Amino acid sequence: MTEQVNSLKATTRQAGAKSAVRAVRREGLVPGVVYGHDVKDVLVSVDPRDLEAVLRTEYAYNAVFNLEIDGEGTHQVMVRDMQFDSVRRVVTHVDFKVVANDDKVILEVPVQTTGTAKGVTKGGRLDIVRRSVKIVTTVSEIPVAVIHDVTKLEIGDQVYIDEMKEPEGSKFEFNHRYPVIRVARRRAAAAGTETAAADSDDEDEDEDGEEGGSEE
Repeated sequence: MTEQVNSLKATTRQAGAKSAVRAVRREGLVPGVVYGHDVKDVLVSVDPRDLEAVLRTEYAYNAVFNLEIDGEGTHQVMVRDMQFDSVRRVVTHVDFKVVANDDKVILEVPVQTTGTAKGVTKGGRLDIVRRSVKIVTTVSEIPVAVIHDVTKLEIGDQVYIDEMKEPEGSKFEFNHRYPVIRVARRRAAAAGTETAAADSDDEDEDEDGEEGGSEE
């Protein structure tokens, strides 16, 4: 369940040309817009450090928090889009969507595992093929992650999206069945097995040759 523990302060800004937006950025702030429900495109600016703080929880970009807008009151929001400078990788614009607890949202949620796979103890390697999966849920039921117990997995086993347990109050969203987790054979181990087999064959040939010489 999502807990409302964080808040972010925002300042309204005037609509204008691109020069006005650049002026906001020169002040070290991030321009943004707030929309959703009864809020219609309120232009705001926020401190990038404060923005990072509310997104630094276990929910990351799926966090739900309170946005305190001067002169406009407080709204429960989520970040629905962020734009970045392609060179400096800093946030250049952010979209905040006002949400209610019973609103349905589609999100990418990270995949986490518990336990140690049997195949790993035998020399295999656990691979998370898909680091995140798409779910449909309500704002009040957003999970931190999709968690799967891998204890029983042997080398060569795969876990498909429809074989995983959906978080409470959530449904997986996918168009085709795909693997999410697998236990693969380590390449070094496989190469070692092949080398050992080749050495064994060479030894058998040597033994056969020795026996043939002794008969002569």
